[in-house]
Amino acid sequence: MKSETIAIKAINNYRKRDIIAYLSLRYYLDTSVSKTDVWAKEVAVNLSIKNETPNFLKTKHFKSFIDNEIKQRTIYVPGPNDIIAESVLINECSNFIEFYSNKSVYSYLLVSDEEDSIYKHYMHGWKERYNSIKQACENNIDQEVIYFDIKSFYPSISLDLARDKWIEACGKAKINDTIKRLGINFLSKYEKVQSDSNEKGLLVGPMFSHLIANLVLNEVDGTMETITNDKYWRYVDDIIIIGTSEEVKVYAQKLTELLEALNLDLHKEDKIFQISTKDWLSNSIAIDQELSNKWMKRINDLKNFIKMSSDQINDLNNTFKRNNIRIDIPMISEDIRSKSRRNRRLEDWFGNLIGNRKLSVSEIVNDFKILNKYYIDLFKSKVELKIDNTLGLKSHHTLLRYLVGRLIYLSSEEDLIMVSSKIADIPELKLQYEIIKSLISLDISMILRLGSNAAQAAAQVIKIKSKVVKCYITSPNSYEIQGLSIFKFHGISIEFGEETTVEEPLFKFASGNIKASKSIDDQFLNEFGALHGNTESKHEETLDSLFNENESWSFDAMESDYGYGY
Repeated sequence: MKSETIAIKAINNYRKRDIIAYLSLRYYLDTSVSKTDVWAKEVAVNLSIKNETPNFLKTKHFKSFIDNEIKQRTIYVPGPNDIIAESVLINECSNFIEFYSNKSVYSYLLVSDEEDSIYKHYMHGWKERYNSIKQACENNIDQEVIYFDIKSFYPSISLDLARDKWIEACGKAKINDTIKRLGINFLSKYEKVQSDSNEKGLLVGPMFSHLIANLVLNEVDGTMETITNDKYWRYVDDIIIIGTSEEVKVYAQKLTELLEALNLDLHKEDKIFQISTKDWLSNSIAIDQELSNKWMKRINDLKNFIKMSSDQINDLNNTFKRNNIRIDIPMISEDIRSKSRRNRRLEDWFGNLIGNRKLSVSEIVNDFKILNKYYIDLFKSKVELKIDNTLGLKSHHTLLRYLVGRLIYLSSEEDLIMVSSKIADIPELKLQYEIIKSLISLDISMILRLGSNAAQAAAQVIKIKSKVVKCYITSPNSYEIQGLSIFKFHGISIEFGEETTVEEPLFKFASGNIKASKSIDDQFLNEFGALHGNTESKHEETLDSLFNENESWSFDAMESDYGYGY
């Protein structure tokens, strides 16, 4: 195991979840000792077990836009020490088969301890599930495909049930007692943080919750696999079953009974739909592998360029900006630079051996411009297609989100105005529409109302255009202030439309007043400030740099709405 395995797993998973939690984690890992796996396993775990007080950032994420109403998801993100301890726990569980899901499950799959994440990337599960369903449809051309959705999945899982399933799995695996106690401690904290609620369910936000949710449904998944002859698939709370017209009725009834035994319910008829396998094959279109490869090829080229030509990052950033490319290249620390220099001779030798060559700044930029034209042309050819069935429309919207998410980073404002006009009336692209709108106008009022994930997605691209934005919310609530703080963490100033004064400590802390974090009884913010230290603000420079060479790049406008309604 590498010396910073646990730290980079935590970094890569929580960077995509919440930028505030990520920033606090970076400050926690700001010493050579705290980065090590020894610290994670021996210090962070014991601190987490001994500290029984819950420490969470409670926030709101945009979920959907239905009937002209914004739907949000409440997210609880653990403090940095618990994030590290949680990563140790999940990493340890990955060594025991008892914690792995059934073959019918495609979400939050455990990975080996040598990989740089806690779970496999969500796109891996999506693609694997799609290919499996496609093959089943081809083999059962005269059958039916039925879709189900578990209602309020995570919050409906009682913590007593979660605890029982955790203890049961630990017993079967004979996992060490420290890890077992750590898991029980986490669940106890989940209960305490919901002390003002009558119904205390599994929290949405912690990575441990995903492991628990899969354990809770393990027997359900196994039973459904057996009775359907492996024609059952689950991705978080989305369930798909294939069978004859009569079989799917029986399967649906059995699934309902199994879930009800766990006090879980399926959504009613409005969330369930059925389609023939033949029609499924005609209407369920996955993101084409070639389409996906085009983006990944450009990003991999970019990563290699940065490793090999780190002295040209400023030139590349400036050239990107002149060409309306909103990809902000993270700065490379001297430590990472020195590692790159040590490896460069070997990489040059290997590159020459296989025929690779370094790309220039102009070649990198030109490749992205070609990719942008490809995406624009494809978007224009697809956006106005008339589709009259539920599954076809879902696939269509998935493709449009994929394209628009990338166009936000690559297209000129003129093209983005065209794109936004085409998607303005599509509720499933509300988030992308509002990101574009805020980028053009620099008015972030609506973005703040959507949620903190929307604020981060917008801030990431806006900061390349401007260091000043406008806000016309007179009295922002606590969650909107979190969004405002995200812009301040990025070094972006905010001009309010009226005489608006934001006095909340988080906003002041994000604005550079480090002492503001000590002024109230907020454990998360207190710890956040203590970890930063009594120095000049380093928020912006931290967000503009990588933790180490293994940190994944995040493109928030592409990934911020791919979550599920758990």
